[in-house]
Amino acid sequence: MFGRADTVEAMLPLLVVVVLGAVLQRVTGLGFALVVSPVIALLLGPEEGVLVVNACAVLTSSLLTYRLRALIDWRRYARLLPTALLGVIGGALLTVAASRPLLEVLVGSLALLGLLASVLVARLRRADGDGGLPAAGAAGFLSGLMSSAAGVGGPAMVVYGVVSGWEQRRFAATLQPFFVSIAGSAIVAKLVAGASFDGLLRLESLLLIPALAVGLLLGELLAARLPARVARIGLLAVASVGSVAIIAHGAAELLAQ
Repeated sequence: MFGRADTVEAMLPLLVVVVLGAVLQRVTGLGFALVVSPVIALLLGPEEGVLVVNACAVLTSSLLTYRLRALIDWRRYARLLPTALLGVIGGALLTVAASRPLLEVLVGSLALLGLLASVLVARLRRADGDGGLPAAGAAGFLSGLMSSAAGVGGPAMVVYGVVSGWEQRRFAATLQPFFVSIAGSAIVAKLVAGASFDGLLRLESLLLIPALAVGLLLGELLAARLPARVARIGLLAVASVGSVAIIAHGAAELLAQ
């Protein structure tokens, strides 16, 4: 399957990580790509790995969109989406202009700086908890760009969520249709660019579906018991670790060239 991971045994690390990513996605609203992308890049290769992350994100977030539909803030979704789609196009163009390792280092560094900024400026958030159209536009663009270029659109949304004071449960719910839109758009953009989807059509890929289901069910159990503050701290921690992992993977690839 998927290049190097062509047996069930070889897929076990990937399946474990997919379960963990799905748990985080349900509890915090994101985390799937942050956790899964570095491992998939190592096991499947960067090009096919990002495609797999995008495909899994569409499936996972589609299920969560239905599950959390009552909490979705469609007004904020509408604010984020237009610039996010522009970012997806920009990310697709970047993948043509720059090498994947360089992109991983750049994207991971921007994500890490953004997360640091979110902690430093959290007290400056707007009183209405909205963040304003410019903030939403910038966050949407960066999320779309990073999702298309490296399969990781979450850190930019973490920054926006913290700075704007977005309530955790509505934040987690609204991100789901947003991620469906940008991950789906990234797949279309790469299809137009001539990317190969062979790995997604192989029999072994079906094993990812029960792994996603198990992770979402475990996340459902945890979500009702986890305080919002703990979830937000966990979200920031996961995003930071994911960003560092992406930087490390990209730097290792650059040094190996």
